[in-house]
Amino acid sequence: MTTLGDLQPIEFELIPDAAERRELRGGHDQLIADEDIGRSRLLVRKRTAEHVPEGEGGVIVFEVTFHADRGNRFESARLVLSIVTPKEAIFTDCQPRETLTSDVEISIDENGKMQLGVPKMVVGEAGVARKVSFAQRHRVLRGSGAGSKNIIWDFEEDPERKDGILHQTELVVTIPVVGTIECSLSVIARLGRPGLDGRLKQFRRMIFGDHNHLFSVDIPAAPSVKSRFWFGWDKVLRN
Repeated sequence: MTTLGDLQPIEFELIPDAAERRELRGGHDQLIADEDIGRSRLLVRKRTAEHVPEGEGGVIVFEVTFHADRGNRFESARLVLSIVTPKEAIFTDCQPRETLTSDVEISIDENGKMQLGVPKMVVGEAGVARKVSFAQRHRVLRGSGAGSKNIIWDFEEDPERKDGILHQTELVVTIPVVGTIECSLSVIARLGRPGLDGRLKQFRRMIFGDHNHLFSVDIPAAPSVKSRFWFGWDKVLRN
């Protein structure tokens, strides 16, 4: 099992779903050929994993990038992040939970709950917030699963631009435990090849080769003095 370090990239190869032809029910849709898929892949990095001040758990930020190859584009995707161990653990909250097309700020309270907008103040002069980027070419339609062991994010390309899921976006979760967290990540994505009119003429349903990827993340038992998430927290610790 891979342990994710800060900014350590993990590249997930996506392959065509072997069950797709059976799901087409007659083959009315034309499929992108295997050789035309190229190096279409998903890149995931852990931006940070830190202790929630005054809380009993931590926050994890992932950076996710879709790379389409050979003139294709990712039209839509579903990412499912699940807790494997500890077995009793559940996600406290997740972001984004709705469609976002511009930069926003999130705030996290001592209980691990998140909200969009102006940062909250929870201790002294420490503003608890981090700017999380959502490029205009990303449309996160829905994030769900707070209070469960599974977080689901659904992505879709901008319906007007029709230029795929591009650039980086950040996915944030809070969890009420510290130490080593083992997770699995699964992806189903729709890879399309547009015609001259911009409409999809061919597509392939892409999945992980083994349907999911196992990895672990270490959440420290105490806030970091050199925190990259909690603005001003190091100043509070010195007071």
